Parts: sequence; C-alpha cells; structure tokens
Amino acid sequence: MVFVHQEADQIGITHEWRENENIPSIAGIHRISVNFTERGTQHYKAGKFSIINASERNPLSKTSTDRVSKLGLHSMIDVPHIVQGQWTFLLTIGRSKAIKWRKDEIQLIQELTTRIGIRIERARAEEALRISEERFQTLAGAIPQVGWANNDKGEANYFNSRWFEYCGLTYEQSYGLGWEAIVHPDDAPVPKERWREALAVGEVFDTEYRLKDATGVYKWHIGRNI
Repeated sequence: MVFVHQEADQIGITHEWRENENIPSIAGIHRISVNFTERGTQHYKAGKFSIINASERNPLSKTSTDRVSKLGLHSMIDVPHIVQGQWTFLLTIGRSKAIKWRKDEIQLIQELTTRIGIRIERARAEEALRISEERFQTLAGAIPQVGWANNDKGEANYFNSRWFEYCGLTYEQSYGLGWEAIVHPDDAPVPKERWREALAVGEVFDTEYRLKDATGVYKWHIGRNI
C-alpha cells in the first residue's frame, strides 16, 4: 500500500506483505520524483492502472529493472485511487514470476482498490469527527456557564459538568426533552418557538428564561443558542 502526498513529493509505503521474508522491505518514505517519471505521475493521477514486467523497461518508473528483480517481483500491477481529482494511494500487487494478468484479475484488484479507498475515507471522517467532538467537549467543559447541545429536533444529547452541578439532574433525566423540566412553565413557550425559528434560518439568537436549580429555586438566565 503506497500513500501519496503529491504536494510534499512523497510516497509512504505503510503496508506490505512478502511471501519470502528474505526479500528486503521497501516500507518507508520515498520521493515521487525519484521513483516515477513525469509521464508516470500523470498516468496515475489520471486514474489509470499499469502492468509492469521486470524484464521490460517501464516508461512510468525510474526504478531499474534489476532493483525490481532483486525484490523478487517479476510481474506487477499498480492501481491508483483518486478522490476528487487527487491521487491518494497506489495499490501494488506483485508476482514472483512473469505472468499475463487476466482481465478478471485486473477488475478484482481495481474493485479492491475502490473498497480500500472507501474504508480509508470513512475511517478518516470518523477520526475527524472524534477529534471535533473531543475539542467541543473540552471547550464546553471549560466554560463556567451552564451548557448543553441539542439535535435538530430540539432533543438534548450533551451537557457540560456545570449543567449537572446547577440542576442536579442525571444525564438520563436530562436527555432528549428532559432538560425542559427545569425551565419555568411561563418562560418555556417563547424560547422554544424562537429556537425553532432560528434553526429554520440558521441564525444565532439570545433569550431570557428562568431555570430551576438543584434546590428548587428558579433563577434568571440569558441563553444564547448557536
């Protein structure tokens, strides 16, 4: 598996499997400009696969045929993965003897490349979301004000520590629409309606309402909904 970082002129070989452990590893960081010709770079950026035989000169690569042979590879296929016009990685499958790749084998490797690409993008998106959530929780936990987050239906699904200290409710009691239990009955209708209007147009709004604390006393608060 070869990850590509074109702006840095780098490829990173992070995953490799060798049938013979005596064959030297090529894992590590390498230069694109050292390993590929300009024609080769453009070829892979266009999403085209390549079949390489160690006995033949490869116009796409600057790697000598002798070096390829020493790796125990006599026939290879390279399949690039493209995301939004960007060459993200190259899947290389090699054989220890020269062969003629069948059409169904090529199609299978192309499908495998696509599936790997989808899984990588999903993993990156999940990691980005995790980091974003951690940053939000760190920020929300650091502020001295009572804070909570709602989904687009108005159901609360996150509360900072100040919330629990103030109202004395558990997470289960607060979750969903449970948070409404501490809003003064006379103040609840207006904030709800204004929240729905702001949500519909994507605006931030401020409002005032009374929230009941852990001792049962209602206190005025200025709320900002973002």
